[in-house]
Amino acid sequence: MRLTPPIFDTNRRDFDTMTDEVKVPYLKIDRGRYFYQRRVPQKLQSHLGIKRWQIPCGDVSYSKAVQMVVTWAEEHDQVISDLRNPDRLVTAGIANAREAKSRRDNDPDPLLPRFYEMTEQRDGEKIYFTREALPRPWQAAAVMMTEAEASHKGTPPLDGFISMIEYRIEEVERGDDIDQKLSLPNLPGLQAYVAQLDQAKVSAGRIEVRKTTMMPLYDELYQDLLIDAYDVGFGLTCSPEMSGVFG
Repeated sequence: MRLTPPIFDTNRRDFDTMTDEVKVPYLKIDRGRYFYQRRVPQKLQSHLGIKRWQIPCGDVSYSKAVQMVVTWAEEHDQVISDLRNPDRLVTAGIANAREAKSRRDNDPDPLLPRFYEMTEQRDGEKIYFTREALPRPWQAAAVMMTEAEASHKGTPPLDGFISMIEYRIEEVERGDDIDQKLSLPNLPGLQAYVAQLDQAKVSAGRIEVRKTTMMPLYDELYQDLLIDAYDVGFGLTCSPEMSGVFG
């Protein structure tokens, strides 16, 4: 959400209280509506899967909004305190990653369908397929397992990150409003790829490669990816052709 500064109307009866409202920690005003906004500490962002908490208070009075914001602030104070424990930090990171994946699987973006790649392309065959159209699912599963292993080591393939960069550049070329930074981990080769792009478009697209490297994937999430690969390669959609592959 793009925020705009509150506009004070001196004819309103509650004008005298407006200057006090904006002083309440994490209580923000956008077009006359109250909401809670708080930045997630940077060290916790990758574990929680978000950069900020932002919750609308709804159509409520100022006093009710204050009450709601104070309650949420106390809850998140506790979350931050709990996550200082390394074991709880790992548990929270795993839980949030699984929750984010579940949201993607249950409500996929129709403009960004999931594609799978074969380990080899036969003559006249395209490179990527949807899951329903996979001609040799076990080959796609092999690619997924290789990518999972790389992510487990903290060096995932660059293809997905490059696709995000290309899409952002397309947005710039279309003249779309760019209101969020595209911040990417410092993976081998990624900085070099960005360096050879049109830097004016990189700047307009708010594309950056962070100094920090990518954290290796937790064992539990690595296992999740291997299970996904197994389901793709050897699930109900797997062709009988596979029966002779390993024989």
